[in-house]
Amino acid sequence: MLARLFRIRPGEGRLVGLVVAVMFVSVAGMTIGESGASALFFERVGPDSLPQIYLAQGVVGLVGMLVLTGVLGRFERRRTYVALPLLLAALVAIERVAVAADAPGIYQALWLTTTIGSLVQGVYLWGTAGLVTDTRRAKRLFPLFGAGSILGAVAGGLGTRPLAGAIGAENLLVVWSLAFVATSVLCAVVLGVRRSALVHRPRGRRLSAVGELREGFGFVRRSRLLVWMTFASVMFSVLYYSLYLPFAQAATDRYADPDALAGFFGVFWATVTGAAFLISILLTNRLLGWFGAAAMILVLPVLYAGAFGVLLVTSTFATLVTIRFGVNAWLQGVSSTSWEALVNVVPEHRRDQTRAFLNGGPAQVGTAIAGVVQLVGQEALSPRQLSAIGLVAAVITIVVALGIRRSYTSALVDAIRAGRPRVFDDAVPNSPVAIRGDAIAIGIAVDALGDDDPRVRRLASELLESAADDRAADALRGALGDGDPIVRATAVRALAAEGALGGEAVERALHDPDPLVRLAAVREAGPAEVSSTLLDDPDPAVAATAAARLLAGSGEGAARVTLERLLADDEAATRVVALRALAGAEAPEEVRRMALGLVRDPSPGVRAAALETLASANPHSAIPVGLDALTSPEAEVRATALAVL
Repeated sequence: MLARLFRIRPGEGRLVGLVVAVMFVSVAGMTIGESGASALFFERVGPDSLPQIYLAQGVVGLVGMLVLTGVLGRFERRRTYVALPLLLAALVAIERVAVAADAPGIYQALWLTTTIGSLVQGVYLWGTAGLVTDTRRAKRLFPLFGAGSILGAVAGGLGTRPLAGAIGAENLLVVWSLAFVATSVLCAVVLGVRRSALVHRPRGRRLSAVGELREGFGFVRRSRLLVWMTFASVMFSVLYYSLYLPFAQAATDRYADPDALAGFFGVFWATVTGAAFLISILLTNRLLGWFGAAAMILVLPVLYAGAFGVLLVTSTFATLVTIRFGVNAWLQGVSSTSWEALVNVVPEHRRDQTRAFLNGGPAQVGTAIAGVVQLVGQEALSPRQLSAIGLVAAVITIVVALGIRRSYTSALVDAIRAGRPRVFDDAVPNSPVAIRGDAIAIGIAVDALGDDDPRVRRLASELLESAADDRAADALRGALGDGDPIVRATAVRALAAEGALGGEAVERALHDPDPLVRLAAVREAGPAEVSSTLLDDPDPAVAATAAARLLAGSGEGAARVTLERLLADDEAATRVVALRALAGAEAPEEVRRMALGLVRDPSPGVRAAALETLASANPHSAIPVGLDALTSPEAEVRATALAVL
């Protein structure tokens, strides 16, 4: 029942459970450790030192990103993902000893460790998840993994107060270190790594970290959207840390005891994360579908402007907590997902470089700018004047966000015309939702379905195929009558995937003049809708697919005759088509018998297809055939045998 609810398929349960456990343990430990480190910093050093630490944080974040990228390019990733949390565990353990000795600079070091820890954690957690899931499964499972990380943040936050009361804020670092160790063990189990030693990666050449940033910058500067996003990344970082300072000062004044302060931080962040989780599940996709990702980004600086406007009037502890809660719940629940939707307009092979640039460059610059502003402000400005500066920064960010919204439309049009229609396919790390649609993208695609150029209409139909939205479904129903068969076939597949293909639409598609559309309809129609007249279709793929659908039903006899005729055809291509159609039949014994009859066919392509079909119907019977095929003189057959085995 739970597997069905979470869309976990047979055989995936153990893997999903382990990855969710990795997410939960690591994020829970990080939440506890960060709360303890922050409490110790504010109690022993004081929030007045935040401007200086912001400057150091910007530098450390940038350098850490460069070093991490270099490490990932040099060493084998599986072992690196296991080793990274162990290294962090050792670092935190050493820092706990330094805290006991009251070593100079240790509390600043702890703060910077949380910065590095957050950066490294995102790499090894989602790197591990990416290594054990392919692209198709990632879209289905990444939201579940994200939910595990969010649950870890909530549990860690709620657990911080009783832990701090029982063992003290200093010993929260021990819990943090142990969580890193447990994460490393779980990563090793998930990835199948048995030895901890790093192995030098000998294969291929990879860009250095500086090279990644340079490549990312070179691509970004050629895109108006990404230029605006670069400015936004700087400004959002400035706003985030400018609002954090008065919040931290108020919390430190309210809770003088470090154990109580750590407990407050834990409960606060648990509440924020829980609220963001509910917003993600209940609202995010609806908001994206109604207003679009660019509009959701625009809301964030408006919230910041309201926050700093309120602080001009009052800055009580309750006010700061309420403001911080509202802004961060929106940031985690809606804005982060919307930001990823914007990045998805970038060509897939450029997305990692683009993200590396935005996170490694502008965001760290923004942190340093916030430090400079606060450092100067402490000497020459009042808290109200600093709030006024924050309000001005928020207004500037609103202008930047409007630039993002304007350029996003043209970027989407360019993406469609350049042949990049897939903008909803990436699962978003840390989010319990997969992006299903964006109002602006859907509107552009609907308009593009009326374009005179069939190539544009094809790409628009593909974009709508990946969006779950009523407007997309309505447009695709109209596309069933398009003059281009590829558009019609895409519309058939998309409507069937949403359960919106039926009745007259199915019948019309099954008798379409183009075999491409008929084939799509046969694959997507229910068994009762597939007529036996399709067994005589002039296109072998349509006839074979119809026969495979009918093989387990009332038309079994006629379907068997059709398949045996196609499997005995003189053309090897026809035999391959029939075998591939058989792979989806719900009659495993018949499939096994027919596939076994062609495992020694004179055509290597037919033998490879027969082996694949046999494995899909009866994996056990494919083992001896696959082992025998490993000695085949044809590379195609050997490769297929290896993949099947």
